[in-house]
Amino acid sequence: MIRILHSAGTALAAVLCCTSCTLFSPEPDPTRYAVLAAVDELPDAARTSTAATHLTVGLGPIVVPEYLLNLEMQSRTEGTRLVPSTTERWGEPLDRGLERVLAIDLKRALGAERIVLHPWYATESPDVQVRITFTRFERADAGKVVVRATWSVRRASSDAPLVERETRLERATNGEDGASAALALSFALADLASEIAAAWSEAPPDALP
Repeated sequence: MIRILHSAGTALAAVLCCTSCTLFSPEPDPTRYAVLAAVDELPDAARTSTAATHLTVGLGPIVVPEYLLNLEMQSRTEGTRLVPSTTERWGEPLDRGLERVLAIDLKRALGAERIVLHPWYATESPDVQVRITFTRFERADAGKVVVRATWSVRRASSDAPLVERETRLERATNGEDGASAALALSFALADLASEIAAAWSEAPPDALP
């Protein structure tokens, strides 16, 4: 009898040990991170500039809606409904990512010698300033991303814009994951930089400093 009880106790302990391992083993973290990519990193993206300038270009301020400044990737459905992802995250604050990528994209698209970021020191004050205000920058219905932005090109010393326009872009995504959305948004940023460069090249030469 003692041997039987000892065997049963051993078996019960083994079962409890296995159960404990199952209950308390760490679950894999489903969180996935993505970043925006500059035009140099995009597959099959055009890298030739549509303009060329020796001027120093100031980028900013870049304004982003508050609801986009969370690390959770946002989807906007039914026009006004926001759905933050439970697993997809930006690998950096979105406003910093936009600044980083647009600085590269605009430098390539404008053929600029130098881009300085807002706010800049007085000793590096640019000749011309590009200001951008985003009103949308997120995933939407039907497997696409939507980008809406107003932007202007002006002398850094003046509030009167030389060029002021609105850009409305949509790009299809290749998947439902955050990386696919980030890639589509990156292509949209490259398109935005190209639009700014095209408007720059159409400006009267004597309008620029």
